[in-house]
Amino acid sequence: MTERDKFTPADVSRAIQQMRREERSSREAEEVLWFLQDRDSKEGLYKLACDLVDEFPENVGSEFFRRNSKQKKLSRAQTADFWNDMPSLFHEQFRLGAPEGWLIKAFEPLSGESEEGRTRELQKMKAFPELDVECLRETLAGIARREIDSRLEEAFSTHCYRIDCWSFNDLPGALRKHMATCTAKAVERIAETRISREVFKALNFAWQQGVMVRIEGDPRYGKTEAIKAYREMYPGRVRLITVPSDATETEFFEAVAEGMGIEITAYGTAVELRRRIDFVLKNSRLLLIFDEAAFLLPDKYSENTAPIRMNWVRTRVADRGLPTALIITPQSFDERFRRYIRKTNYRFEQFLGRTARFVMPEILDKEDVIAVAEKHFPGIALPFLKKIAGRAMRLSGFLQAVEMTAKYALFLASEAGREGRVEEADVIAAIEQMLPCKAAALSPEKEPLNEGESAVNRALPESDLTLISRRGMRSERVKADALAA
Repeated sequence: MTERDKFTPADVSRAIQQMRREERSSREAEEVLWFLQDRDSKEGLYKLACDLVDEFPENVGSEFFRRNSKQKKLSRAQTADFWNDMPSLFHEQFRLGAPEGWLIKAFEPLSGESEEGRTRELQKMKAFPELDVECLRETLAGIARREIDSRLEEAFSTHCYRIDCWSFNDLPGALRKHMATCTAKAVERIAETRISREVFKALNFAWQQGVMVRIEGDPRYGKTEAIKAYREMYPGRVRLITVPSDATETEFFEAVAEGMGIEITAYGTAVELRRRIDFVLKNSRLLLIFDEAAFLLPDKYSENTAPIRMNWVRTRVADRGLPTALIITPQSFDERFRRYIRKTNYRFEQFLGRTARFVMPEILDKEDVIAVAEKHFPGIALPFLKKIAGRAMRLSGFLQAVEMTAKYALFLASEAGREGRVEEADVIAAIEQMLPCKAAALSPEKEPLNEGESAVNRALPESDLTLISRRGMRSERVKADALAA
């Protein structure tokens, strides 16, 4: 594999610009190109090619090979047909990729003879070998990885991802299915809570309708995790920008460029950087998420100070119909906003009138916290998860407390020589260290517990016991500081 420069957002924008001129552009095509650019910047297109071959082994090989792939071996006549069906540019790759000793001299060109002449002579001599199909499949998989990598690179130069592969069937279809798989895997990594559902709904609305939304919610309830998960779910349509606090104009645009994947050069000027950002924005349908959007307001200002950052978001992003999301924590935004209004008398009707407001729930249910605990402690019994959720919800940053407890359990497992393999003893110790129980317990009459539930309760302090009914594992609280419903 030869080294090449990574594809940049400007490369994607130029491809989209050309596609729009030729009226070949679509949301799907643009999303695929942005997906390819994102994967190329992180892992490289060859890694993506390997993933596609591994995920869709049934697509590997030419049409002739796939038609005869259920056989154990190809006959001599079928081998000749397979060889003649193969484009000549793959002949050398085929020889080099085959296991040593597997191919006989039949596939080696004679010195001084043309490839075509040698092939005709071999057919005449019936010298083609019988080929083992599974061994042939492995060789073709290697060819497919290299060809897919090459074809995906061509997507940027030809301004089209619908490129056929000889060694891999339906590359565009496989690519779309792979993107859907990536989305599903990202969804699995985050707990489904009221907050995550509301965040996803707001972001989906912004993307589908091309509008600006304002997502408001208190910290510590998982709003930021939901935003990050959405970015992982849709790398072909979303870019996440964290607005820096008390930053200069240059630092703000550097943060925008970093979130969009635009290179920041050591000797570039702020004007040049803005010009490059603007070029990408004009030729994209990316959903830009501005986290910590309260910092779009100036930190230091006089009576005549205009909100330059907010005006830029409105005029350069929202006014172009690009989907936009502002993530706001009311505690940091509201007072900052009021102070700015009192000082400057600035009218925000144009800005606020263009945003759809989504207010996140102020509390999480116990079931939501248990779902978060389950993501951090896969395979751990339900009574343990309830115990973790119950103790964590008495703390101010309870989701962070659940995460920290999980990290400490992993640390204890590592210390015990069980890297990445958490046992119940680790969970119990982590709960006691990170979520200590300080409340005195009541002493109501206890229901009989089954053997597994009794083991959990014996492992944890009596002061924090949660009685588990044998009918449907219904939890009944016995703590004086019962959890809020």
